[in-house]
Amino acid sequence: MNWLMDNMEGIAFGFFALVFFGAMTYLFYSEKKRIDAIKAMAEPMGFTYNRRDQQSIETLKEFAMFNDANDHEFNNVIEGTRNGVRVLMGEYDAIYGVRKNSRIHRTQTICVINDPALTLPHFLVRREMKVADAIGAKLGGQDINFADDKKFSAAFVLQGEKAEETRSFFTARVRSAFMKFANTETRVEGSGNRLLITRSIIIEPEKWSQLLKDTFALYEILKKPEPDAKA
Repeated sequence: MNWLMDNMEGIAFGFFALVFFGAMTYLFYSEKKRIDAIKAMAEPMGFTYNRRDQQSIETLKEFAMFNDANDHEFNNVIEGTRNGVRVLMGEYDAIYGVRKNSRIHRTQTICVINDPALTLPHFLVRREMKVADAIGAKLGGQDINFADDKKFSAAFVLQGEKAEETRSFFTARVRSAFMKFANTETRVEGSGNRLLITRSIIIEPEKWSQLLKDTFALYEILKKPEPDAKA
């Protein structure tokens, strides 16, 4: 008993060291498993994988999410061509200053489609936050609403660099396509020939294919905001 009391500090240190080592080992192998799963998904599609891709961040500067932070990282990135258009997917890490010597991170899973034939107005669609956005509206915050589509207007905040151009582009067909994202943390931005869908969390690799599918489904609608006229 005396030996136990005399060595309590060393035993406690050893216990916490073991817990720390175990936690680090678990995180290491969990991340390796994630990377292997992402690579396994990318290879059959002919996509390339990069553990970190700072160069592609330069192509994201026109999107609003880029302006939300002080620094940025782009990790676990896959890139390639699918259905004739360029696709970029990965984990976008927005970094907000420093607090108590630690950087504050907000990581999002993103998918970008780049098609030279796409002509989108510069717009942002996100979930409406009732209280915060009501206050923002009183302070002059933009939210393009539709008197004939209260369901869409209640579900989302729509913002556009050119408000009337954005309003005209968001036809009933386009608004209907967005309703699948109602009550989710999905955020969509468009600009010129690029479409970006963001999930505000890190999603598991097995769910990346659904994000890609959702992005392409919306892309197909936005290519032709009005249905083809019937003969």
